[in-house]
Amino acid sequence: MNETKLTIANSIQNHLWTSRVRSDRQWLVLLCFFLAGIVFPISSAVAYVHPFHLCVGQMTWNSQTERWEVSLRLHPQDLELAMTREAALANPSLGQKFSVEDQDFPANATLYINQHLFLRRTALATTQTELTAILQAEASEVTKPGAAEKPQPDTNRSQLKWIGMEQEKGWLWIHMEMESPVWNAEKEKLWMVNELLLDHVPRQENTMAVDPVHLAKFSMQFKKDQRIHELGRTR
Repeated sequence: MNETKLTIANSIQNHLWTSRVRSDRQWLVLLCFFLAGIVFPISSAVAYVHPFHLCVGQMTWNSQTERWEVSLRLHPQDLELAMTREAALANPSLGQKFSVEDQDFPANATLYINQHLFLRRTALATTQTELTAILQAEASEVTKPGAAEKPQPDTNRSQLKWIGMEQEKGWLWIHMEMESPVWNAEKEKLWMVNELLLDHVPRQENTMAVDPVHLAKFSMQFKKDQRIHELGRTR
């Protein structure tokens, strides 16, 4: 009899514990939706597929190849949108659209990413404001009518090479290799420019974790009004 009572008591206790855990999870889910509604209010005019617009990147220096190994995680829809809008700005008559399913997507994505994610060397006295003006002037030259479709690589900037991509639970992973410009740390500065998606995706934020191997890891955050950071001594 006592054993039966003990079994019943244990069953009731387990049921109460399970109910409490389930309730706690439900409240946590509701809280997450509530916070998401505060941070990313839903617009009646524009409906987005996802409320979080992030591009998370990582750069690791490979001392054997003397290249940066770069991985980017972002939403494929955001990248497709940015590439399509950029193409429309350059040549509206083409009506060109991009998709990760396109056979030539790697080549087109490399062109877009290379224009908006790069390392740039400058003179030691160059300020961030001055570099911003320099980059704007360079961008306007590239988009001028008659500009070469495949200009010679700028030795002041890094160059990216496509390695591969993979999709995971709604995210797109892109893996690339970056060749850094040759620079003299005693006489020059090295900057990182990361403006991926910033001009085309609302509330876009980018982060980049940098692993220089022999120095402590650090990360940088990029937003619409903060697209450039000095990289410093990283090798």
